[in-house]
Amino acid sequence: MTTVNTVNSTKILYAIEDHPGHVAVKPVGASMQEWIDQGEASLWTQALKKIVIKWDPSD
Repeated sequence: MTTVNTVNSTKILYAIEDHPGHVAVKPVGASMQEWIDQGEASLWTQALKKIVIKWDPSD
């Protein structure tokens, strides 16, 4: 869980509401395929991991 503003503040990721109730996160200056190809070690994944708060709805 995070916010659109927090994602956009990274300057390397941006969030866009692509469907009602759904937000897509995309890399700035790269394609989604490049992000996928670079995997978990990519700067985009690392940035996202830093700003996502794990949320357990059963708490």
